[in-house]
Amino acid sequence: MNIETPEGIYAHIAQSLIGSVADAWLEIRLHVDVIDGSVGLTGECDLSSGRTTDLDVRKLNYTVSKAIRNLHRQMSSAGQEPWCRAVFVLKPDGLFEFRLSPPSV
Repeated sequence: MNIETPEGIYAHIAQSLIGSVADAWLEIRLHVDVIDGSVGLTGECDLSSGRTTDLDVRKLNYTVSKAIRNLHRQMSSAGQEPWCRAVFVLKPDGLFEFRLSPPSV
């Protein structure tokens, strides 16, 4: 999968998120912190059973961090406002959102 274009990056992240959750789910959220080129990942998943569980980011493909670094670099070099925190949100119907998080104070 091409992780050099924004579309390819989003598709790669979505597929990795889908593959990381074994139970039926309603929403997966991947929280991203990018600091000096390092990518930190955490997340949670709302399950169909009504529970919310932590996302086991160790189950994500190792190239997810590389894809996020590529996206961060591309957005920064395109003159967009630099960001260091974001959330990727995935729904079962395929809706995929990328939300920038406000910086921590």
